[in-house]
Amino acid sequence: MQSHVDIEEFFMKVDSSGAHDQTVHGKFIAYTFVYIRSYAFFLIGLGVYDLHEMVEKAKKIDQQMQSSQPTFIHHRFR
Repeated sequence: MQSHVDIEEFFMKVDSSGAHDQTVHGKFIAYTFVYIRSYAFFLIGLGVYDLHEMVEKAKKIDQQMQSSQPTFIHHRFR
């Protein structure tokens, strides 16, 4: 995994930069980024069909909101 190697290099650069706070902060950012990216790939792995279905449901709900509460939408965007 190339990303793993890049992360280790990043840690070394941060470690050599000196300040302890900066090191902890840098590692936290790197770990967070990796976690979010892996979670995104996991969601994509669940299937494009599921995503498409969710989008369709969201569109239907949006249409229902607009048809049932036109005054609410109107006041909200005015």
